[in-house]
Amino acid sequence: MPSQKHITIIGGGLGGLVCALVLSKEGFKVSVVEKQKQCGGNLQSFTKNGNVFDTGMHYAGSLDEGQSLNTYFSYLGIMPKLKLKRMDESAFDIIRFQNKEYPFAMSLQLFIDRLLEFFPNEKVGLIKYGKYLQDFWNGFKMLSFNKSSSSESTSQEISLATLLNSITKDETLKQVLAGNHFLYAGHPETTPAYIHAIIQYSFIQSAWKFTDSSNQLAELLTEAIKQNGGEIHTQSEVLVMNVKDSKVISIILKNGEEITSDAFISAIHPSLTMKMIDEGSIRKNYRNRLLDLQNTISSFSVYLIPKKNTFPYLNHNLYIHKGDDIWKDLNISPNPLPSSCMLYTPYNSGSDNYSSSIKIMSYMDINRFSDWNDTHVGKRGDEYEELKHRISEHLIQMACEKYPQLKDNIDFSFASTPLTWRDYTGTPEGAMYGVERNMNASYISSKTKLENLFLTGQNIKLHGALGVTLSAFLTASEFIGFDYLLNKVKHG
Repeated sequence: MPSQKHITIIGGGLGGLVCALVLSKEGFKVSVVEKQKQCGGNLQSFTKNGNVFDTGMHYAGSLDEGQSLNTYFSYLGIMPKLKLKRMDESAFDIIRFQNKEYPFAMSLQLFIDRLLEFFPNEKVGLIKYGKYLQDFWNGFKMLSFNKSSSSESTSQEISLATLLNSITKDETLKQVLAGNHFLYAGHPETTPAYIHAIIQYSFIQSAWKFTDSSNQLAELLTEAIKQNGGEIHTQSEVLVMNVKDSKVISIILKNGEEITSDAFISAIHPSLTMKMIDEGSIRKNYRNRLLDLQNTISSFSVYLIPKKNTFPYLNHNLYIHKGDDIWKDLNISPNPLPSSCMLYTPYNSGSDNYSSSIKIMSYMDINRFSDWNDTHVGKRGDEYEELKHRISEHLIQMACEKYPQLKDNIDFSFASTPLTWRDYTGTPEGAMYGVERNMNASYISSKTKLENLFLTGQNIKLHGALGVTLSAFLTASEFIGFDYLLNKVKHG
């Protein structure tokens, strides 16, 4: 057992908080420094006109008893306290493609059976697809807890396109199976199939919405860290890492405070981490590689407050794709008006029948707003607001094609752009999921070229609630031991 080795974690998003909680549970002294007023990162929520909106994460998979994320959250001690809403088993996601709707159901057999209703000649292909998802999951030790499985998830043997082409020649089925690609913002030719597989299969196992906002997850983690003796310092932006003899000896905050520690974990974007380190203090090739990482595309979001009791609560997500190519918005850049979007209604306690808020999200290249790169929130001018309004109206119209009653029942609406996302999260280019997972890019390890500096968060390994949690546990295992920690997680 370690004797109060001090570890400082930079960034209080999900990855940083999970790392801090794991290490504090295992006897380390931990401190989290977060530049914002509160921790949470993409878990944070905000209130507008009395309604709570999530900024990023709104649903998670694999949370049924005995499933992977449930097991990790149970080890952390937060699972019993989470407020969750189980989504529709027969259709947790609906893919609307060419004005026809295809349901994604929970449990692999039901998932296949429901799609067979639309693709009756594709039984062999759908079974093969399901087997790939299941085999990859079962072959990864951190997901299956199988001793004979691999401890890594970095196999990049095939692309998503290769996987889809191998199971069917039906172009519509290929589009449908990848129809919820907003969950990873990938490209079919370059995104590894395992990224799709892990995310897809986690929701097929079970899909859950966070009740009353995902910020509860950040609050529970923060509370548990403090109970274990850990410290949380908000409004504490790190500017500099001081390095000596290939070790970080201290960090300097914006207010001038210097913090020393035995080790440091950066839960922020790797490129931002490198910018804190003097150019001559770390291997040049390594620094440049992290500075030049390709990021995922950004997003544009419309937030709607419908008139009371006019819009139904939807216990599923709706992915709307116009035209014959679900990938169009990723291939035309910058694309002024999206052809695809995701629509969902948050779950608020006591509102099973009607929704008090709606969110519509689309891809959006940050370069579409390059004229306002150097401006700040609320001070971007009339032309910026006019462009926001035009895109918002376009997305609302896409939603109204499915829900005509929405058009005359919007009480209030507002929108956020890639610039909003960039400024709010501090993510370069306002990237939806940080670093793009690409078959042609080299793997980012949680270990850096400095002896006591480590990385975690959505940019390492995987993203999303499950992915970031796995990444955080992997980083924590550098201090504790992988097999030891996984055994503790598995057996409680």
